[in-house]
Amino acid sequence: MYRWLIFNEIFLVIYYCCYSIKNTDIDVTFLVLSVLIYLCFRLLNYIFHDTRHKKYLSTLITIYIVVMYKLLDNSYILLLPINMYFLTHYFRCSHLTNVVLILMIILFLKITPLAEFALIAGFEYLFIEVYIRSVQKIKHITEENDRLRNKNSQLYDIIDKQKCYEDEIKHISQLEERNKIAQSIHDSVGHTITASIMQLEATRLLINKDIKKSDKMIQNTINVLKVGMEKIRTTLREIKPNTEELGIHNLKLFISKLEKAEGLKTTLYYNEDIDKISYIQWKIILSNVTECLTNTLKYSKATKVNLKVEVLNKIIKVEVKDNGLGNLVIKKGLGLLGMQERVESANGKLIIDGSNGFSVITLLPIVIE
Repeated sequence: MYRWLIFNEIFLVIYYCCYSIKNTDIDVTFLVLSVLIYLCFRLLNYIFHDTRHKKYLSTLITIYIVVMYKLLDNSYILLLPINMYFLTHYFRCSHLTNVVLILMIILFLKITPLAEFALIAGFEYLFIEVYIRSVQKIKHITEENDRLRNKNSQLYDIIDKQKCYEDEIKHISQLEERNKIAQSIHDSVGHTITASIMQLEATRLLINKDIKKSDKMIQNTINVLKVGMEKIRTTLREIKPNTEELGIHNLKLFISKLEKAEGLKTTLYYNEDIDKISYIQWKIILSNVTECLTNTLKYSKATKVNLKVEVLNKIIKVEVKDNGLGNLVIKKGLGLLGMQERVESANGKLIIDGSNGFSVITLLPIVIE
């Protein structure tokens, strides 16, 4: 912003010099010398950053201009308004003070180039006001940016801490789940096997002495092992997630990652009968959905995708439809051919339509176990 002030003052000095040479009989040597002294004072005013020093320099420059006006050249007063505005600004005077001081100068000094002085005084007043307001605005914006940057940094720290906390919770949950599994195996399987081993060792000692009792002990061991095996199966059923939960969870996780990474809005719909979808079918569905959404990002320029997973009477229908460009002529590349092969390997069918956006429908038969 300083360069606008410098340009303004250079223009003002050039105007004064031209006006003075044209309308007065001043010696050019004295004119140049006085202007150089004035410019030195103004340069010092820009060099110093302390407001106290600026006050002293502005006061000195104002006195210098008045002295030059009285002793050297009446038109020197044309340089006074801009210095008066700076002086009142450094002393934190009001706008009314500026106007009063300018009027007092006009009345008491009996300024000769009155029209030019009034014109320059009005122009410089508007220029300085715009400059000061712009500087204050820039300062306010800079401070606001610094505040937002600090706040943003704090939020990133909070997010990092939250992520660390979530990772710690996840790790603790995994440890607790492992501990639960280990404790369950120890309480059921461990005790069962220990008891069976003791029974078999006792049977080995009695097998030659009492065959009937040994046979009974062997039967008891078999019964105990059967009970233990049933407990193992029960524990595994409790631990192992349902196929539909695992499949739909993987689908939601992939969509969520894609939305965060690419910003593609994806709507997922599925009905309550997804438990009829087998593990192999979920793998085919996830692979096809991944391929479809990847192609959408590459070619269709879509902003929204609708994904439906429906279990009907005899078939499983999975539709991926976007609002992109579409294509009436479908050329099956490696991606589409791979999707078709996966579907046909499970006795299903792939339907592709590019007339309204791009739509890929996967049809799979329901497997009755």
